Amino acid sequence: MNTRTALVLGHVRGVVLLAGAQAGLPVYEYPPATVKQQVTGSGRAEKTQVAFMVTRMLELDAAAEAG
Repeated sequence: MNTRTALVLGHVRGVVLLAGAQAGLPVYEYPPATVKQQVTGSGRAEKTQVAFMVTRMLELDAAAEAG
């Protein structure tokens, strides 16, 4: 990950945490392997596997997955 990407992701994380706090919602953090395990059944799943399962679970259009 390059420096610019890390900076942008830090900003996004901050906005998400702020939005949750302003809405009075609890915010939880989980390691990526834990999320992958729950979504796909494997903590070592590839991004494409996670994207596929999220698309199926949320009943999204398969075309949206590619975008």
